[in-house]
Amino acid sequence: MPYIKLFPTASSQFRRQTDWRDRREQTTPVLNKILDDLKKKANWKQQCSFLLKCKDSKVVPKGLRVNVPKGIMNREQEKKWKIKCEVELLQKTIKRLYIKQQNADERIASRKLELRNKFKMGDVWIENTMRWLEKKAIQAGKSKKESLKGKFDRLNAEKTFMEELYKINEEKKVDENGTSNPLKKVVYNNSSKELSPKQHRVLELGRNFAITPKKFPLLEYIAATENLCQALEQYGDDESVMKAQTIRNITISHIRKGVGMKIKDNLSADDEKKP
Repeated sequence: MPYIKLFPTASSQFRRQTDWRDRREQTTPVLNKILDDLKKKANWKQQCSFLLKCKDSKVVPKGLRVNVPKGIMNREQEKKWKIKCEVELLQKTIKRLYIKQQNADERIASRKLELRNKFKMGDVWIENTMRWLEKKAIQAGKSKKESLKGKFDRLNAEKTFMEELYKINEEKKVDENGTSNPLKKVVYNNSSKELSPKQHRVLELGRNFAITPKKFPLLEYIAATENLCQALEQYGDDESVMKAQTIRNITISHIRKGVGMKIKDNLSADDEKKP
């Protein structure tokens, strides 16, 4: 039997091309979802890099800063507690962003399988399309990258300014010999009563000065934390709600330690006595 070589006709080639174009158009919703995930992933990756730089430089973005109620601890304890809370919150936020990136990778892998199995698209086409989508996602995130870079520079400048200010204030504090402190308030006695040295020292501390409590102020801590968390939850988005819950968890862990903590007096024993 003679061998007959068959050549594809123009009509069969046209049908194949039409079929491929139809399948290509049907993949558009899937490709849009992949692009959306790639943009989100690029955004989360930039945020992770930004937060890691902040952590290494020991600066905290304004949205992750913790407010400590005044007059509960002395200045050094307050500073240490604030730094510890902010570092933990920073680490949890970075971890949450990594988890979001992993979830996005899983969704993208699932949609690539959908392109291969459901729409019968070839591996080469899928890989070329993925590279094209990744370039689009990176291009879309360039403005965000510049914005985060400017934000980091401002935070660094603010940190430098605050360190210099703190250094100046520390140099102005009362030394061991009892020399005058320029940061203390000037007391004007307009009454006929003469003030004792003890009364004068206490009045110099200003009207905002408060004596440290004898017991750990549990209710004040809970109230301050709830005010902050409820303000965050009012935004309504998942990230703000999760951030509020993280602050609650961190505060609870510190309250457990703080309840048994010995609070250092911010007045000397002599000044605490009634005149």
